[in-house]
Amino acid sequence: SSDARSWITAQGYHMLVNGTGKEIGISTDTRKPVFMQAYVFNNSDIKLTFNESLNEQDDKQPLPTSFKVTNTTNKALKYTIADIKTTGKEVTLLLNNSDGSPWNGIDTKHHLMLSYTDPSKGDDWNAIQDSSGNDLISLTGIHVINNGFG
Repeated sequence: SSDARSWITAQGYHMLVNGTGKEIGISTDTRKPVFMQAYVFNNSDIKLTFNESLNEQDDKQPLPTSFKVTNTTNKALKYTIADIKTTGKEVTLLLNNSDGSPWNGIDTKHHLMLSYTDPSKGDDWNAIQDSSGNDLISLTGIHVINNGFG
């Protein structure tokens, strides 16, 4: 019932749902995922790692507009997020040039900064979430490791 769902939400818990949207239980995990590091992967993507498994459902991925990647070495280079893939404890940002073409390589001498903005105050599907539905907090000033390996 909606009264039961309201009580569960008021207690800080989350309804667990399966891939079809069917409610399958209650999660008492109220801890938000913790960001660990960000690094350049394959010279063209950025991987973010976390302390726990994340929500991997394809239709419940973070919004590309929640991320901003800045090249502080060459401010003329602009990136957009082409796609986002969540697997296990990692989120991969697939980068495009500002004109929409696939990014062809990040210079290992360039310094990248990343920010992520949680799209709402509540827990919602358009955010980075752990498997229990807890949203990641917004992040600013994240240094992206760019050593050319991987």
